[in-house]
Amino acid sequence: MKYTILNLVIPLLFYWNLNAQNYCIPNILHDAYERDVKHLALLRMEQFNAPALNLIDIDQAWQDTIWQGLAAIYYSQSEGRDAVFNQYCIHHDTWTSYDYLRVTNNMYVSLKPDAPWYQNWAGGYMITNEGSIDTLLQKYGFESVSLSFPTLGVFSITTNQSINLKPLADSLAMFDGVLYAERQPGYGGGNRITYQKVNGQAQFTFMTGWDDCPSGCLSWYSWSFLVDAFGGVFYMGASGSPGIPDPSNCNLFVDPPPSIAINGDLQICQGDSTILTASGGVNYAWVTGDSTTSINVSPSATTKYSVTVTNNDGCSDEKSVYVIVHPLPIVALELPKDTFCINDVNIALTGGLPTGGIFSGDGINNGIFKPTNAGIGTHLVTYTFKNFYGCTNFNTQEVIVLAEGDCVSATNTIAKASVQMMPNPSNGNFVIRLDNWVEPFIIQLFDTQGRTIYSGTSVSNEINIEGLSQGIYWVKVSNDTVTATGKVIVL
Repeated sequence: MKYTILNLVIPLLFYWNLNAQNYCIPNILHDAYERDVKHLALLRMEQFNAPALNLIDIDQAWQDTIWQGLAAIYYSQSEGRDAVFNQYCIHHDTWTSYDYLRVTNNMYVSLKPDAPWYQNWAGGYMITNEGSIDTLLQKYGFESVSLSFPTLGVFSITTNQSINLKPLADSLAMFDGVLYAERQPGYGGGNRITYQKVNGQAQFTFMTGWDDCPSGCLSWYSWSFLVDAFGGVFYMGASGSPGIPDPSNCNLFVDPPPSIAINGDLQICQGDSTILTASGGVNYAWVTGDSTTSINVSPSATTKYSVTVTNNDGCSDEKSVYVIVHPLPIVALELPKDTFCINDVNIALTGGLPTGGIFSGDGINNGIFKPTNAGIGTHLVTYTFKNFYGCTNFNTQEVIVLAEGDCVSATNTIAKASVQMMPNPSNGNFVIRLDNWVEPFIIQLFDTQGRTIYSGTSVSNEINIEGLSQGIYWVKVSNDTVTATGKVIVL
């Protein structure tokens, strides 16, 4: 709670700051105060001589600011809030000089005795069989009729809608057979609500009266509030006559506005899915078209997901989250050799990029390949790498394990071939030197991400490489019988 001074007339105010979401008008509050808000809207239109005052449907724009202020007061924790809504249940039922603008459900219509639908109405049937009249009355919810003053031919008709009855009465009075139509007068009660704008803020005063009501009430008690454009509520206090009657205690209760939460894994790897679960209401509408609390999504790129949540009172709010999709790492595998003898022992596997991954496959344990464990034949070596985001990818290469008798010729070929990079480290310019290779052969250059920087076929034993940027590179040389790799560092 904080205190503030507003002008010099009101020495001390209590302030509650409300989020804009509290402007939601819950169903129960709307049903309880629809007439009051529409009455206040008509008064505002009268004050500004608004053209909308001549419409049967009360302009929603004039109602909205009143609704927003009323909801802000209701959701506040101000001292006077309970007195207004839950204890004294204040509505506007006082007779005033503007009573013709008061929203009621009843009208008087005086018919000529020869009006074609006189007997229908006298019998309690709303239908007139006059197309234009029936269309008008049905549109605005008139559902019952009774003969209030038989000698005068005055009927009372009732609507289930809260509308501006004065222009409707003017429209009915224009039909043949109608002598006059008017809003049915009411009787003043002891409650009143006033609304006005003060320095850009909405001021609401709720009053309850007693002693000789409805003649005007000799005693009054009131509670006043200011609501700013941000939903902040200033409680201006209560004042009035002593001896206020006991409250009626209507206990108007509504749920608070939805407080939405969306749970789930909001960072996934490319190709994965995640389950998003929303909470905070009873009805859910996802941007995907789903109406369940949870949705399973598999975006191919970072995507925004929104959900609109509605509570029991019909108030809705929206919340969004982004599901971030991380790309998979680019993984390369070029083993220095792909042919082994059955009696080779403890071969440390290299050639996987980026470095730091895991080798797996037949005869492989902790990055060590044992041909005797793998057995004679062709085997698949898998190199798996996990990046910073926990996303994994892999690459594979086949290797051959030869029987002991088949190893001599292959071993001689492998032993003679070699590859060197000079100078190493280098400044980006170096020479790849090949010894004892059978021409032609393929030369490839990879960076640490496994991307191919250079690829070509050569018959020369020396290849010049120029203009590489700083980093570590892998060189792969291969022909029909053997493959060799090497590493060069560019400083």
